[in-house]
Amino acid sequence: MDHARRKITLEELERRIRAGEIGEQEIRRYFRANEDLSSKPFFPGIEPDPETVELPPAGVPSTFRVSFGIGDLLIKEQRGARDLEFRNLIKSGYKGPVIVSRGDSWSLHPLLYDTVDWLRGAYAIHSFDWPGDTLDDILADRSGWEAAIRDDGAHIFLISGGGNDVIGGGAIAQHLNPYDPKITDPADYLRPSYHALVEACLAKLQDVFEALLRLSPGVSAICHGYDHVVPNGGKWIGQPMSSIGITDPELQKSISDLMVDGYNQKLGSLAKHYAPRVYHLDLRGCVTAGWDDELHPSNTGFSQVAAHVRGAIDLLARNAPALPGR
Repeated sequence: MDHARRKITLEELERRIRAGEIGEQEIRRYFRANEDLSSKPFFPGIEPDPETVELPPAGVPSTFRVSFGIGDLLIKEQRGARDLEFRNLIKSGYKGPVIVSRGDSWSLHPLLYDTVDWLRGAYAIHSFDWPGDTLDDILADRSGWEAAIRDDGAHIFLISGGGNDVIGGGAIAQHLNPYDPKITDPADYLRPSYHALVEACLAKLQDVFEALLRLSPGVSAICHGYDHVVPNGGKWIGQPMSSIGITDPELQKSISDLMVDGYNQKLGSLAKHYAPRVYHLDLRGCVTAGWDDELHPSNTGFSQVAAHVRGAIDLLARNAPALPGR
């Protein structure tokens, strides 16, 4: 059978999504990333892949993207699959650590095999993740994940948050000084507003940790500050830096590394205040297998992230007190 005949039509793709007949692997097969279609900062923009979908000569109609709300529908499909998997695992007599996950696209990416994907099956994970979310988003829907921590008898709360916030929330250029050949220290490109942004993020995470302590005496949190991102001309880091004259790739990388380092250092200090209930996982340098874009590791890169998370889960689970009914 030739390649063209193995394609699906756009109409059939739409029908199957509306009917809830498309699974996670098919989502990755029939769609590809397109940053220009991001509905909000850091939300992975997606579009039908012409390699696997038969497109009209004029391309994908705008109505398919806009009125269809394709990104949200696909992510809801993935969340539903995770929820069913979690409940079936619990019903099967699972005896391992119960995990509630609330994170961003490092925990749920519609097109990549993300951190939680690599951990699913080995652990019962109740996923409240949504790509592109900031800490404000995580706090706004706290009733859901807080109830799950309490009602699921969770051992571990896995939070992946703050990365979108501390890379400027989609407006990184506003927190950097324009290029100046007289500036020799990359740290001098960080404006005071950037440091204020980091402090605001830490205050929100402190709110999360305080809530955790009140929810259950037997639950611990794993937080992380991401690995060093890779500016490569993308929409959220490389292009904004270039727009203010910071075009040298090495300088871009030095500045973004400082951002990630600063966040990890401060988050680590905050976690120590709540130790041993809050565990800061330092992921810097763990992704050696490559990146999919500026902000997201490749599938294999995410497996390296998951390996580190798995080690932290197993450590905390061994030391966790027995929970009622477990």
